[in-house]
Amino acid sequence: MASPGVSVVIPTHDRAALLRRAVESALLAMRADDELIVVDDGSTDGTGALLASYGARLRSARTPHRGPGAARNRGLAEARLELVAFLDSDDEWMRDKLELQRAVMERRADALFCFSDFGHRDGAGKEARRCLGAWHGDARGWDLILGPAVPFSALGPLPEGRADFAVHVGGLYPSALGGDYVCTSTAMVRRTGAGEAARFPEDLRKYEDWEYFSRLAAAGPAAYLDCETQWNCDHPGERLSRLDGLGEATARLAVLERVWGSDAAFLEEHGPRFRAVVAGHRRARARALIAAGRTREARQELRRAGQASARERVMARLPGALARTLVRARRRLVS
Repeated sequence: MASPGVSVVIPTHDRAALLRRAVESALLAMRADDELIVVDDGSTDGTGALLASYGARLRSARTPHRGPGAARNRGLAEARLELVAFLDSDDEWMRDKLELQRAVMERRADALFCFSDFGHRDGAGKEARRCLGAWHGDARGWDLILGPAVPFSALGPLPEGRADFAVHVGGLYPSALGGDYVCTSTAMVRRTGAGEAARFPEDLRKYEDWEYFSRLAAAGPAAYLDCETQWNCDHPGERLSRLDGLGEATARLAVLERVWGSDAAFLEEHGPRFRAVVAGHRRARARALIAAGRTREARQELRRAGQASARERVMARLPGALARTLVRARRRLVS
């Protein structure tokens, strides 16, 4: 029986100069029965002309500018195949990415999604390898994070030039409380079986991927391929997900409360851990409020956290303008 086809979804906004690299890497990884869908999230540059130049090699959908969550959801709605793989328009796939993940998803029908490690290229072309560990910050091995390993060669043939590697399958949901383990451009998901979990939140500029994959993890097992399948590429252009410290802490708290905070069964078993994680992010939000001179709000956030350092308490009691000046002065000294 033939292995399943894949719908590839690339959301993009004003990245005509970068988009061709992503599209070409996807086309190189695809089979004839796969499909490529590029969702143009209200671009105002030459994105439309670039997409038109590919003709029937891809399908494009243009939407009002609403952000990455809405664009990926439009791609999911356009997808015709059971497996969907996401690629951000400033990233690049390795050529065997789909081949490897297609084999895992075919042989492990219990896995609702799979993901992998990734490499990083900076603007000068300098490369860093195996970056996922530094990204999620969990010192445990994948046997403990997810589940026991099996060699990929037990699931499918290795592509030419690819050394064998471990595949781990298990429940990611409890671990995901501590942070984001899934880089979206490395992921492949099943469209069916997840229900409402199979949609990205559309009200977040950052961490919408953390919420999406955490909800998927609550719905079923994940598979981790302990190899790189994607290049995360740095560039000087604007990123929609770039937020200041206050925006980041606010978004993280929203995800925590909406996913684990609304899960009564999880809280019954892991309530103390959940509350400790939330308290840490409330303190981070309080520090960001202090830096913005909003000390009254910072005091309220520290009370919600139920804990604070002596420095946090002192800074939160200061007039806002003074607190903001002291934070800026300290940053200048350490920079």
